[in-house]
Amino acid sequence: MENYLSIGEVSKITGLPISTLRYYDTQGIIKPFYKDEETNYRYYRLFQIPILKMVVHLKKLGFNNASIKSHLQNLSYAHTLNLMDSMIEKTRKEINRLQVLEEELQENARQMKYLIKLENEVDKFFEEMIEIDGVYAEIPVENTYEGISAAFKELDSHLLASNHSFAPVGLYAFTISEKDLKDKVYRYDKLVVLKRIENYKKRYVVPFKKYICLICQGQFDSVDKNIQKTMKWINENHFIVDGDAIINIVSGPAFQKNPFEAMYILKIPITRK
Repeated sequence: MENYLSIGEVSKITGLPISTLRYYDTQGIIKPFYKDEETNYRYYRLFQIPILKMVVHLKKLGFNNASIKSHLQNLSYAHTLNLMDSMIEKTRKEINRLQVLEEELQENARQMKYLIKLENEVDKFFEEMIEIDGVYAEIPVENTYEGISAAFKELDSHLLASNHSFAPVGLYAFTISEKDLKDKVYRYDKLVVLKRIENYKKRYVVPFKKYICLICQGQFDSVDKNIQKTMKWINENHFIVDGDAIINIVSGPAFQKNPFEAMYILKIPITRK
């Protein structure tokens, strides 16, 4: 038809697939200038090409169908400016969200590298100077298994309520008191989150100390054996225990093929005799 463009011609000029042009028609974003009712062919006029190109541009800017229709229905500079200001604000929020996501991914990647390193150092001792500033939940003596579950619920509830979204790698640790260590009673008395968290009354703070550490892999039934192994090293190297033992869980069911196994670092504070 003279002075009309077929939908195929418009597709070639704008780069829009025919299916997209039909979709814009059904959604009321931009309709063909003429539609043959018998053949259902769509025809456009030349002046509609820049409108379609504007639609493509607005789509690239992130405008949704409702905003594009609002722009085309009003065709007001002020109205479109308001739409763009709103889009700018949404974009800024999305940029902030992505920046936070990138930081978390970077932290997770560092943790995975750390786990790979630990995996190659299982059953090896090393010394380190660390301080601890975290929070804890108590594990009652009378029912250790249920007490551990309750402790996890207590700490996890606080983390969620305070919008903390730490990756679980290396976050949790059990403690065994210095007295129990010396009495050879290897019972967990606290579950600790090894992160400083404000507005939590149960703080677990230990100043800088030297720890002898053993990287362990296996079921938690083997913890006693690894503690005995570490206590033997302490005695043979003329140290004494100087505080609570820390069993830092660095990898559990989310990364272990056997859900009953874990990788953990046994840390016992030491000082010279």
